[in-house]
Amino acid sequence: MTDTTPSGFRHGPELLLAKDIEARADLCAAAAAAAAFATAGRVRPHTLGHGRIVLRWGLRRSVEIPLRAVRRVEVAGRHDHRPSSSDLVVPGREASALVLHLKDSVQVPARMGALRPVTTIVVPLSDAAAACRVWPTATPPARS
Repeated sequence: MTDTTPSGFRHGPELLLAKDIEARADLCAAAAAAAAFATAGRVRPHTLGHGRIVLRWGLRRSVEIPLRAVRRVEVAGRHDHRPSSSDLVVPGREASALVLHLKDSVQVPARMGALRPVTTIVVPLSDAAAACRVWPTATPPARS
C-alpha cells in the first residue's frame, strides 16, 4: 500500500526499504573503516633490510630511512623521550621505544600532506632492546 502526500511524493514500503538499505550500507562502510584502522599496524609492519628501515603507521603514512643516515640508536621508555619540533614520534602503544638519532635531517609526512624535516625518530616497539642490537653504535638500555 503506497500513499501519496499532498505534495505528490509517494511513501510507503519502497521508501522504507531504500532508507534501510542506505543505512545498512553506511554502517558497513563505517565498520570497514574501523577495521582498517585497527589492523593498519599489523598489515603494514615496520621493515628492516636492503640498507634501509621503513617505518609505517596509519593506513598510508610511511618514511624510508637509509641505515647509513642513522648516527646513533638508543632504547628509551615510551615516555622517557621528550619530543621536540625536530622529532617524529611514530604512533604506537608499546612500552619501550627505539630512538633513532640521524646524521642529517630526513623529510617525513606531516599533516595535510606536507613534509617536515626531523633529526630524531622515536619508534615504539614491543622489544626495542632486541631491535637496538642491529646497530653497532647503539646505546644499550639502562638497567633498572
